[in-house]
Amino acid sequence: MPEQLQQGMYDLALLIESPDWHPPELTVRALAEEPLQLVQASFKTQENSSLTDLMLMTSHACSWRPVFKRLLRYHAYEHTTTVELPSAPAIKQCLLTSLGTSLFPRLVVQDELRTGQLQSVPLTTPLAPLQVSICWHKDKHLTSAMQAFIHSMQVSI
Repeated sequence: MPEQLQQGMYDLALLIESPDWHPPELTVRALAEEPLQLVQASFKTQENSSLTDLMLMTSHACSWRPVFKRLLRYHAYEHTTTVELPSAPAIKQCLLTSLGTSLFPRLVVQDELRTGQLQSVPLTTPLAPLQVSICWHKDKHLTSAMQAFIHSMQVSI
């Protein structure tokens, strides 16, 4: 999506990126920190699951994939079987059928955590949060409607 903003295909975008992500062509306004959660199906128990299970990864362009890779390296599981899937909904469907473990911003899995379909896997090392930001091209003229939307995002997130 950053590329589409730079090319003028989109006017605004809500993105979840690392806090130090600030492309020079874009205006990035931070809205909130977003913690990362390692998650799996709720009916898996600590005894029958670990980080050696199948890891379901997001695409290479995903902002939290490097964090996931570092997590696996830190726990010496970089050779764990991983499967890359094209979207968060596809990964969540796999998780719900107990096919592996994945890492997501809490915002992406909050409904499934609240309903008990997914559970967090405790980590010995806390992960740095990501940042939810609203972004636009630095040369983009902000209409009053766009300004109102930006303001509404700032007060609601």
